Amino acid sequence: MAHPDEVITLRSCAGVHNLTDSWNRCEFVVANEDCHRSDGFLSYLDVIYCMPHSPYLPLSLLAAWSLYLFGVLAITANDFLCPALVAISKKFGLSQAVAGVTFLAIGNGAPDIIASFTAINQNRSMLMISELFGAGTFVTSIVAGYVFYSSSFIVERFSFTRDVAFYMLAAAIAFSMFRSGEATVYHAVAFLVVYVVYILTVLVREFIGRDAGKSAAPATASPSVNAAFEFPGEGECLFSEQSHNRLRRPSGLNVHHQNAIRQLLQPPNGSPTSPAPMFRPRTPSTCSAATASVVPQSVISKDVVGQRKRSTSTGMAGYQSIAQIRSQLDRLSSVTDSSETEYADDHLSPWKEFWIHVAPTSWQELKEESKLSMPWRVLALPIQTILALTVPVVDYEHEKDNWCKALNVINCMTAPLAICLIVFKDQELYDLPVAVYAVVLGAMVASLVMATSTRDEAPWYHFVFALLAFVTGVCFIYAACRELMAVLKAVGVDRGIDDSVLGLTVLAWGSSVGDLITDSTVARQGYPAMAIAAAFAGPMLNLLIGLGSAFSVRLIRESAWSVPVECPSILLVLYAALSSSLMVSLVFLSCTGFRSSSTLSIMLAFVYVTFLATALTMTMHPNILPPS
Repeated sequence: MAHPDEVITLRSCAGVHNLTDSWNRCEFVVANEDCHRSDGFLSYLDVIYCMPHSPYLPLSLLAAWSLYLFGVLAITANDFLCPALVAISKKFGLSQAVAGVTFLAIGNGAPDIIASFTAINQNRSMLMISELFGAGTFVTSIVAGYVFYSSSFIVERFSFTRDVAFYMLAAAIAFSMFRSGEATVYHAVAFLVVYVVYILTVLVREFIGRDAGKSAAPATASPSVNAAFEFPGEGECLFSEQSHNRLRRPSGLNVHHQNAIRQLLQPPNGSPTSPAPMFRPRTPSTCSAATASVVPQSVISKDVVGQRKRSTSTGMAGYQSIAQIRSQLDRLSSVTDSSETEYADDHLSPWKEFWIHVAPTSWQELKEESKLSMPWRVLALPIQTILALTVPVVDYEHEKDNWCKALNVINCMTAPLAICLIVFKDQELYDLPVAVYAVVLGAMVASLVMATSTRDEAPWYHFVFALLAFVTGVCFIYAACRELMAVLKAVGVDRGIDDSVLGLTVLAWGSSVGDLITDSTVARQGYPAMAIAAAFAGPMLNLLIGLGSAFSVRLIRESAWSVPVECPSILLVLYAALSSSLMVSLVFLSCTGFRSSSTLSIMLAFVYVTFLATALTMTMHPNILPPS
């Protein structure tokens, strides 16, 4: 048996493997500071080493918990943070292109961006860069490869080349930074400058395309269709009618995400859409297919199979497709107009109105779910309900802008409390927990809202709730990322797995599931060029915003010109794989006139498999690495 002093003096958490006795292992992880640097709400290493269990029970529980945390990230970002960001952008009157590459990009990439903040705060930069490069390689090879394989189309030359060029530049800056072993002010500024220049190129391209569209527009063109949009005709829907044949209440969270996108993409000269009725068509998944299309600049499909050509003057490919979603939803909602009036908020009691806004789903909807989706819908109910009670949703396409007096009054009390519990945790102020002050402040604000608002219409200050939703949503995502990092660290310590392996596998795959589902769905519905645009521009924006903002905040907080970063041993492999994926696509498409091909998908799959095999081999057998 090891001496107690020996247990305490082993500094690294990995030293637990030097102990054989289970009791000493438990004492070690409890007393060792390095085992608790993840700052999660739960101590997962204590679960692994201090609880009686079968050998594989803890890992099974942690794996299931990790999957649930990924689901929490998706729900929070798509159904609460995105609507808040779009409401803010609409309030400030931002153009569609600017909103797409700023607020909407931040909303869709929030899990990756906030995960970067969390990893840097925990000095786990190796995990962060492995995830960003690993996820980027997965999306640009496997996801993009699937789109190239499943559809025949022509990619818009300028937009694709621009996205690849900026992605290559961002990856090169990240590689040089980690190779040097320190992140300087120059690196942080470089990421942000590249991001700003990217936005400027999007704007310039949009204005050029808009002017060209105006000068080339035929005299017979419909005046209701803006040059930047082209709405589909009957039958040309991103989703089939069959997928919308069930109706749900507006509290269905993906409805607000869908409405937020529709608001953002409403043609400037078009007539405003009417408020959403009490029931809305439900999309097939929580994350709308439009979510992945936060893609500046149009990448228009010229399908070889004879699909109708889409306008090349649009500012954003995702925006064009979302406008099509809006057109379809309007057609579908008109079918149920006769039956929706009975559900108007004015005809509901306060309790029923509150319940409709809070309940994430109804019993009838649960019974209609398939056997595959039913378990997730049931498991998602608790977090959806908690988020609905905590994060207000401002939806300008919903009746009364989604104002529910009872719920929003509760939000005033629960949101500050949630923020304090997540951010300040156990901190005290004047011998009182910070949460106490949050409760008092929330009660005062709730009383003020109760006295100055009515149930019939949203108050003039309703927009402030969008700001509150943004802050609260970011805090929930931060909490989920923090727990996910803690789980990954516990698994890594227990199994002896390097952070770089966890980053390029578990974390990268988990963060890319949404891209895979969304982009493949968009491609199957006849919009492969839009899916390709999302596959290349999305990860690039995550890299620029995540690294640039995270390191800027840390440098400012520490008042330093540079901070050390941990360089993974497979950094060169990570960079080479991402660069190869980008260059293979660019060179192959250039040789084929930017026409997709199944051959390209096979080449991209080979790149990813080779990368994964090489990276895993080098991390598991470090002796084969050349001396640095």
